Amino acid sequence: MTMELRKFVPLNWNYESKTIVPSYASEYNTLREEFRNFHVQKIYRVQNVHRYNMFLVRQQHLLALTPENKCYVVRRYVGLTAGQLESALQHNLDKRINGASTAYPSFKKDLTYLTHDKVILAVNVVTTNVDVEDFIPTRDSDFYIEYIIEMVPYKPEQR
Repeated sequence: MTMELRKFVPLNWNYESKTIVPSYASEYNTLREEFRNFHVQKIYRVQNVHRYNMFLVRQQHLLALTPENKCYVVRRYVGLTAGQLESALQHNLDKRINGASTAYPSFKKDLTYLTHDKVILAVNVVTTNVDVEDFIPTRDSDFYIEYIIEMVPYKPEQR
């Protein structure tokens, strides 16, 4: 089954759960530009074949449901502490695992709300509204965690 699913993933994947994006790669430079006001330590690409394919199926489903056959994939962001990262990756950001009352966090378009001492996830969201500022998914397949951006920890005098 996994071999069949691999037909649909990006060609640059190496099938590890996450891999460091080298600083010479164009995807690194694109993300680095988005985070120009942050002190980025490392960027990882998340490579979860099953979650990625669920996201693709959801995208096709939304295309079929909308009268104009339009849906969009937009990048949004969510901040986590380093301690929340593995659980978020394992459970696809389902906050109920951590005892929260809402199922998923809000994914933000604007990076200014994010603090510099967090891990930031760059998340692809499938939506019928390209202008949505804050996106709160209703299902697991509405989004795909694409990148993990680790920040350089700030010293108190740097804040």
